[in-house]
Amino acid sequence: MATNSIDIAGAALRRQDLKLIMLGGTVDLAVGGCVDATAIGSLSQMNIDRSFLGVCSVSPTSGLSAFDIADATFKRALLAASGYTIALATTNKLEVRAPHRVSEISEIGCSVLEHDAPINHLDDLVRAGANIVKALQPF
Repeated sequence: MATNSIDIAGAALRRQDLKLIMLGGTVDLAVGGCVDATAIGSLSQMNIDRSFLGVCSVSPTSGLSAFDIADATFKRALLAASGYTIALATTNKLEVRAPHRVSEISEIGCSVLEHDAPINHLDDLVRAGANIVKALQPF
């Protein structure tokens, strides 16, 4: 398992069955991980079977986007190195617009959205080429 996220690395350390690779560089506090040239360089040397991509904005017209240009650049590099990408987005990401495009919605293997995602947003995303999976409602 490889990550650039400090929080995800911390959670993975509790698992004895995982080998953790931390993509380094300068930690961007707003992003919560490393997204600089050092992290992108490390990422570009990897063959990634499956990636999980957190996104700042999901739109049927502008696709997946990020607020920070370095974060968007890192995410584009992750997509390029990955065989299959799963985008993860909370419902509030469906109603926000971020300035830095990461990818078209149709370039993502599937997008996992929360159980309460409005049906009209889901329909628009599916028409744009998204493969949507809704997360189960928490107990």
